[in-house]
Amino acid sequence: MINSVLGIPEDKLNEIECDFKLSSYERKLLNELCSVLQPFAHATELLQCDKDVSASMVLPSIIGLKMSSSSHSHSYCHKLAASLNESIQTRLGQYESDEAYTMASILDPRFKLRWCKENEIEKNTSLLHEKVAEITIGETSEPEVCSPPEKRGKSSDFFSFLPSTPSRRRHKSNTACGTQVEKYLNEPCLTMDKNCLQFWKESETEYPHIAKLAQKYLSIPATSAPVERLFSIAGKTFRPDRCRLTDDSFETLMTIRCNSNL
Repeated sequence: MINSVLGIPEDKLNEIECDFKLSSYERKLLNELCSVLQPFAHATELLQCDKDVSASMVLPSIIGLKMSSSSHSHSYCHKLAASLNESIQTRLGQYESDEAYTMASILDPRFKLRWCKENEIEKNTSLLHEKVAEITIGETSEPEVCSPPEKRGKSSDFFSFLPSTPSRRRHKSNTACGTQVEKYLNEPCLTMDKNCLQFWKESETEYPHIAKLAQKYLSIPATSAPVERLFSIAGKTFRPDRCRLTDDSFETLMTIRCNSNL
């Protein structure tokens, strides 16, 4: 809303018959306010998506918010910026140790271990080995299929602080599943415009055990926003003037409405 107002030229805005006029100071204040809130708006859009995975965005987004809040100096909104920075630590810090979000970020081929701190890389690599080993107990490992690495393009601006490839020591393992993990982690990350679900669909035969983990963790929604959208759609479909809809008809209409792209 503020961006929409600021997008109007000042002379045009002053022509509007209104008792309240924005002063030069207030325009500067609003511009700085937008710069403070923009990373939060971007992170919210990423985590509320329903056409792409969102669980893997949680930890990189938290790191991105920390980086953006600490890398800018503010003349007018310094108290707000300080309060938001404190809220990131107190309200979002608990998710940084959540195993599900950790695994989701590792299994997203756009991130892998790029978001990890130097002292967390080995721990998270071992975590992936353990999870793969758990699902391979009693299974016969399939042969590895080699494919040429993909070239890495420019990442999204919000995640531009992430290194292209994290420095890490190889995890010694002679097992087939261990080789699978090492091969996956050593391949270049995908660019942010790539679809990680499409990657796992195409790589299921190459990384069969890791692909099973990806199905488990990448299917987790980061927020309840997609479900809330379904309730909104349901409210528009089941209107008072359509109260005689049967359960089956209502379910069919919802299925068609929410899967129109199939």
